[in-house]
Amino acid sequence: IFSFLCTPNNHLRRIQTMVQYLAGLGDQGAFPSLDRIAGISEGELRQAAFGYRSPRIPDCAKHILRAGGYAYLK
Repeated sequence: IFSFLCTPNNHLRRIQTMVQYLAGLGDQGAFPSLDRIAGISEGELRQAAFGYRSPRIPDCAKHILRAGGYAYLK
């Protein structure tokens, strides 16, 4: 889901960079948890060149958490 949110109006190299940035926020090479993604600030993502996508990524994680977390995704 979060990788998909990085795709609008982007080219593959930039998408890869954004997804690698998000993955780097996880522990020991694992993609970060929903809680971690929900806690990322819009400012941090803007500094990492996520542009207008910056508020959407943590907002999506918050929505998933409110809807039931990982169980909602199954």
